[in-house]
Amino acid sequence: MISVYHLWQLFGGECFYCGVTTWVEGHESHAGAKARLGLVKARDLRNRRATREHLQRRADDGGNDLSNLVLACNLCNGARDTTPVLLHLARRRSGEGLRTVWGDV
Repeated sequence: MISVYHLWQLFGGECFYCGVTTWVEGHESHAGAKARLGLVKARDLRNRRATREHLQRRADDGGNDLSNLVLACNLCNGARDTTPVLLHLARRRSGEGLRTVWGDV
């Protein structure tokens, strides 16, 4: 399976859905990531953690190949659930549901 770090490199560290800059746990310290991203709260750091997101869910027979994987922040990955990819992308890019967490995006 493709590592989160590899996806992070391919996507330039940006979440596919909302575009925030993420960090990769295990490749950067918590303190280093907080400083680089300008974060104070642990919750914000948790939300910005880079995750591997399946465009077609594994539950719907989505594979682990690169064509089915994107980089997503922990917040967007958790919020998607069963929402179709294009609808979730449109909502996140418009800032719907993000302003309370990230401020103005």
